Amino acid sequence: MESLPPNSSLVKGDLESPWPLDEKFDFVHARFLAGCLEKWPQFFQQCYEYVFPLDDQSLNIANSKLEPGGWFEIVDILITPYSDDNTLSPHSNTVVWNKLLSEISESAGRPMAITSEYANLATSAGFRNVKEVISGVPGKPWGGEGIDRRLGTLSEDVHRTVSERLGLDYLVTTAGMDEKKVRGKLEGVLEELGDERIHTKWPFYAVFAQKPLDT
Repeated sequence: MESLPPNSSLVKGDLESPWPLDEKFDFVHARFLAGCLEKWPQFFQQCYEYVFPLDDQSLNIANSKLEPGGWFEIVDILITPYSDDNTLSPHSNTVVWNKLLSEISESAGRPMAITSEYANLATSAGFRNVKEVISGVPGKPWGGEGIDRRLGTLSEDVHRTVSERLGLDYLVTTAGMDEKKVRGKLEGVLEELGDERIHTKWPFYAVFAQKPLDT
């Protein structure tokens, strides 16, 4: 990768297998893994093991306001779309599609609706000072200016890609549904994603957790 910073490196490995790393870190970040893993408790436990329990001296930052202990952060979308103004019907293609994905991914052992359990998983792994922040991300660039509109543009692009790739994978490959029928359902989802009269939002979770010093 030409854009890779000189003080960084890439390591290839399986998140659900022992990690091929020889060092620990003061900060571990993960994002958008819902629907990708089976062994969620193991993943959180490995994150815990690779976060270093820092003390103030090891930070070596003058007048540091950081609390002792390394940090873990994970962010993700929960696939339960909604609207504040009821423009997204509970019977819409988008809602029905994502409920179906949630059910099938759950039965396949790689739940896409795992996001709301991240805080509990972090606590069970041994982290302390666990904080969960939930916000609503626009599903498309409807209304507003600045950051909300930029988030909406990014969100629409992401959900178009995810709906098609993960949707076809789970519904056709995993569940064995008829591909022609699935693509017909997908067309309705993509049409709603592009309709600015429908003010879809997605719950966005950010979970922060700290490794205690006494470990």
